[in-house]
Amino acid sequence: MSEEAYHLLLVEDNPDQVEMVKYRFLKQNPPPKITVVTSGQACLESLSKDQFSAVLLDYSLPGMTGLQVLEEILHRKHDVPVIMVTGRGDETIAVEAMKKGAYDYVVKKSGYEEILPAVVEKAVDRYCLRSRLAQSEERYQRLVECASDVVCLVDLEGKIIMVNPQVEELTGYPPADFVGKPLIDLIHPENRMSFQNSFSEVCNGVPTRLESQILRRDHKTKWVSVSGGPLLENQKVSGAIFILRDISDQKQAEMTLVKRNLDLQLLLEVADTLVSQHDLDQILGIFARQVTQAVMITYSRILLLESGWLIVKAAYPIRELDWETGLGKAFSVGMLPYVQKVLQEKRSVVMTRERFQEAFRTPEQERFLVSNLIGIQSVAMVPLISKGKILGLIVLGERRQWERRPLTENQIALCEAIAQQAAIAVENAHLFHALKVANLDTIKALGGALETKDLNTKGHSDRTVALALAVTRRLGLSEQEQEWAQYTAILHDIGKIGIPESILNKPAKLTPEEFEVMKRHPELGCEIISQIEFLAPVVPLVRADHERWDGRGYPDGLAGEAIPLIARIVGVVDAYDAMTSDRIYRKAPGKAYAIQELKRCAGTQFDPKVVEALLECIGATGS
Repeated sequence: MSEEAYHLLLVEDNPDQVEMVKYRFLKQNPPPKITVVTSGQACLESLSKDQFSAVLLDYSLPGMTGLQVLEEILHRKHDVPVIMVTGRGDETIAVEAMKKGAYDYVVKKSGYEEILPAVVEKAVDRYCLRSRLAQSEERYQRLVECASDVVCLVDLEGKIIMVNPQVEELTGYPPADFVGKPLIDLIHPENRMSFQNSFSEVCNGVPTRLESQILRRDHKTKWVSVSGGPLLENQKVSGAIFILRDISDQKQAEMTLVKRNLDLQLLLEVADTLVSQHDLDQILGIFARQVTQAVMITYSRILLLESGWLIVKAAYPIRELDWETGLGKAFSVGMLPYVQKVLQEKRSVVMTRERFQEAFRTPEQERFLVSNLIGIQSVAMVPLISKGKILGLIVLGERRQWERRPLTENQIALCEAIAQQAAIAVENAHLFHALKVANLDTIKALGGALETKDLNTKGHSDRTVALALAVTRRLGLSEQEQEWAQYTAILHDIGKIGIPESILNKPAKLTPEEFEVMKRHPELGCEIISQIEFLAPVVPLVRADHERWDGRGYPDGLAGEAIPLIARIVGVVDAYDAMTSDRIYRKAPGKAYAIQELKRCAGTQFDPKVVEALLECIGATGS
């Protein structure tokens, strides 16, 4: 591209798109002159009045489509290259535009404006080159030698006849080294099949274009755009001309954009994963693994700050922890001046091997980084921050010998972005834990209210909770189910608050009428706790507390597995505690009696599997 600014006609009716495109072009040096029109008719009028280097033509325009404008430009013989811009999913329109004579096309996808300058610049260069070649056969050789791109003539066997001096800048080899050799030797092995197909088409008279990597003399690779066309003698193809343009910067911009999109996708996946977790240990374990894999380093360690101490909470891979630096190992921030500075300044730090050996001299300081420093090439420390508050520190380490360079800014930026998601999840985990504690306190307060009224329930809920949790673990229930079992064990008799004390504390057997009143307590309990939103899953469990395996229970006569499992568990545990605890009207029959009764009633009153699990928990599985 000439150092002189070119004149671009931008045909676009969306003001936001206009500003975005102009912003990208004005960053060029020198920036092009840009004339903006908003309709096809205005485009045609501008071309009649002024000279332009290229037209950037949007397909969607008021009054005329981009294809109609393109046809009219060609019909009026305006000598200017046209690049068609289409929306996502309009690739068929782009292909049609190329068939009608457009020089190139660009699809409006995320970040498309990044590559527009390179595409337009390429179109302008190609157009100028072809125009010069068409002007005069005499000037052909001089024009080829002055072209900014590599121009190469080959015979029908693909051997190079002539190549201009620019090939040395692109490949590192002088032009003389190429004459008589196959052009395909310059192409990277991965792209040779595509080039061979392209060459075959050119030999059949069809112009082609492809993108390929080439091999340089210094063993590096470059990306080039390869445009090929037939050379004709007496209307027959006698060879081919190939124009190679260095598009390495464009490809790098594309790869950067792809990497940015992948990083964004990764952050969304991390956020989705962490938002579903409430357990702090699980959150930190997931975070350690994801940040290690995303940043592509050897290991990571997560330490949380608690009262001036940094405590190891997670690592990935876990083998990076040993007995000296394992989970729970605490390091005093006061003993680590360099770390203290990092936390105070709230900024990430990357250190080479030499630098961290100087900053962490004592054995205790070394252990802070990792259990074994042998082979460590670089270390980074990234503060874990939420709402301006330091929650902890991430330590990243690289062992691989071939990765001697420190972690890059992009790696650290990605780590910091993931750390922000993790910090939010950590804060949420703390809040969730506090909420669980508050909920449990509420439940215990309800249970305590019952104990003040029913003298028979003193200590009953605590014992029932302990046994119910033991049975749920024995049966392999999830943590969430164990939590519901705990709540149910505390609240299963809460409905007795609505039963008269004369019945609750009667020191004799209840009359049939009194027993009917007592049987209302599961329904009363449901009415009480149904007003508390977080206890919604517990409501049906409390209601089913007095159902029987054989269907003869109350209040709904449920049978077998129609009774919720947690209700079956609490029912068995409740009965066991009732038989092993004193009441105001009797002494406890005792453990042996309780075991005998549970076995006798298994399959009628109680779920046999639950009975078996309880007996295993209390060590009474013998016959």
